[in-house]
Order: sequence, then structure tokens, then C-alpha cells
Amino acid sequence: MDVVGFSYRRVVYDFAHQHYAKWPIIGNENLPQWHEWKAVLERDFVSGIFLWTGIDYLGESAGAWPVKARACGLLDLAGFEKEQYHFFKTIWTDEPHTYIRTLPIDGSPYQTTNKGDIELKQANEWQTRLWDWHKANRHWNYEHGEEIAVEVFSNAEHVELFHNQQSLGIRQLSEQDDHIYKWRVPFEAGELKLSVTMRMAKSVNMLSKRQVVRPQSNFMSTIRRRHSSPMDKISSMYERMSSMQRANSVRTKITLLISKLKAWLSSLELITVQSITSPTIPARSIYLQWQLLVAMRTTQQAGDATLVCQASQDLESRIQIQIIGDTKQC
Repeated sequence: MDVVGFSYRRVVYDFAHQHYAKWPIIGNENLPQWHEWKAVLERDFVSGIFLWTGIDYLGESAGAWPVKARACGLLDLAGFEKEQYHFFKTIWTDEPHTYIRTLPIDGSPYQTTNKGDIELKQANEWQTRLWDWHKANRHWNYEHGEEIAVEVFSNAEHVELFHNQQSLGIRQLSEQDDHIYKWRVPFEAGELKLSVTMRMAKSVNMLSKRQVVRPQSNFMSTIRRRHSSPMDKISSMYERMSSMQRANSVRTKITLLISKLKAWLSSLELITVQSITSPTIPARSIYLQWQLLVAMRTTQQAGDATLVCQASQDLESRIQIQIIGDTKQC
């Protein structure tokens, strides 16, 4: 079957349809941006698109060592969900989904309007966005009074934002050209909450969905642990960890080390795509914003080990690990 396919050429869909009206058209390599999908929604003769990429692309860094990949995926190198994932979930699924993030207005793509709201500095800038998204945070920790942009991804027709139980207004999705809800909020300690309205078929359902972002100190916790079968007497283990930033900090410096065991970290996949230290040393320092995946290998057949995660002199988390000598038990 003949198919017309384009890579990063949504602007020629209409031209192709005019000259090859009987052939199906598809985007065979597209940017992870709203304007790519909007072009499909507006043309019933375009079958769909393929995003580049689903997972951060390991191997293409344009010589920018120590960057080892291109952070353009919906998932990071460890398989964790990124903001882009949540955005596309709101446009590709009917399941109610809402995601909130924040960033200082100063230095952002936004500016304050005369009415006290925020808008893009360049009104049509969203139509030319490429692979990268502007940086934002998953915390609510800033200086008192600092002007903050609150962005919300949602497939709800209406979203209402509350700050410390005070409504900051209802926004309509149909009025958001870039498909992103947004508010201007002067920072004050407390919490953000969302109330969303979903339209299912011809009925309207009021959902009491709440997504809270509270200021907190750093903490570490293990979310998931998986032990894999060792090969050649090499035991492997994976630790998925999470962290929240301390106040006024976008990134937290984390030091990982192994104690009570002759071991070395074989790899460390992060929310970022950088890894600048040798993987064959017993301790590594990285900057963590949200989650990381630690992969460890040791030649010791059995025993106990401790993975120490240090964020500061007075803040650390310890995870006890048991190494099983019998490979059949792993």
C-alpha cells in the first residue's frame, strides 16, 4: 500500500492531500509537542504520528560530553515518566488525568498581563516548539511573594485552582491555545489544589480530584526494589528512589555509596541525562530533582550491604540490602 509520510513536515499535509488525495498520510517522525497532534486533529486525512522519541535517546548527544543522551522522550533513561508523558496522556486517553507543575515567571516564557494573569511573551511561540520543553518544578518551594507560574496539564474541560483554600479562578481548556492551563500565583507557603470538570459523552461529571504540592524538607525513600538473577557470580540489584527538594532549591546534590560490602556501582540512570563520574568507584555524587534508578553489581556471593544516600551532613537515608549467595534464590 502506498503511503505518504513526512518527518517534521506537518506544514505540507494539505499539499500532500491535494496532490495524493487517495493515499493515506502519516507523520513518521514528529516532535513531542501539542502543535504536532493538533495538526492531526484538524485533518481527518492524516492517520497519526510517531513521536521522536518515546524514551530519552541514548547515544545522541552531539558531542556534548558528559551528556550521553538526548532528553526528548516521554520517559527518561530509567523509564520514569516525564512532564511530556503526562501532557500526551491528557490528549491521548479518555481516562481523567491532571498534572501540575510550577516555575518562576522571571526567566520563563511567560509575562504578566495588565489584568494580573500570565500569557506567553510570544503569543504563537508554542507553534514552533521543538524537542525540548521549558524547565519547571514539581514542588511549591519559593521565596515569599515571588511571582510563580502554575501550569496544569489536564483533559478536563474546566479546571479551578485553589491556593490555601482560596479559589484563583476557573480556566477553560478551549481557551488555552497551547493546551496548557496556567495561573499567576505570588508564592505563599501552603498548598495548591485542583478541582476539575470532566465531560463524558453527554453527561457532566464533577470530580473531586485533588493534587497537592506542599513545601517539604528533603527526604529519601525507596519506591521499588527488584533483584535480578546473577550471572557469572555477579549479583545485580536495582533501587528506585525518590526525593523532594529542600526549600528554594531546584536540584539536590545526592551522594550514593555502598558500605559493608566490596561493591561498585555499575550504572546510574537519572532523571537527567548526565553522568560525569566513573562507574567503577564505590561512591558517586549526582544532582537529583525527583527520581533515580541505581543499578549495582558485586562479586561477593552473599552478605548484607547498605546503600547510603546522603543529601547533606544531617540528612541521609540508608537502605539495607541482602545479597543471596544461591543464584536460584535471587
